Amino acid sequence: MANAKLAQAQVLATRGDLDAALESISGFESEFADRPALVQRGRERRILLLVDAGQLNEAQDAAGTMMGRFPDAAAGVINNVLNDMERQIEELGDDAPRSAELADAAAAMAKLLADWAQAQ
Repeated sequence: MANAKLAQAQVLATRGDLDAALESISGFESEFADRPALVQRGRERRILLLVDAGQLNEAQDAAGTMMGRFPDAAAGVINNVLNDMERQIEELGDDAPRSAELADAAAAMAKLLADWAQAQ
């Protein structure tokens, strides 16, 4: 059931229906709360979808929450998100308004990652 929900979200995102993809995994974390590995995967998918949907503040909040609950897993997720944001910025070009928004969000997430690394 969990893998099917994550796969459904991926299919919807690939089709460009990011709102439906996010909706398909709403409640995922509470539904699978007794399975931390699934919660981590759901959180990762949600963060990536939020970035793709341009919901950068929500993505930052979700990343911060994940860092608080699953710091080791979150570090890898945030690194993946930063790579994705960098790719998007390169595709858009530095002068695009969305590039500046992505860069600001990336800086906030990079700080989460740096703070975690420094605490290690």
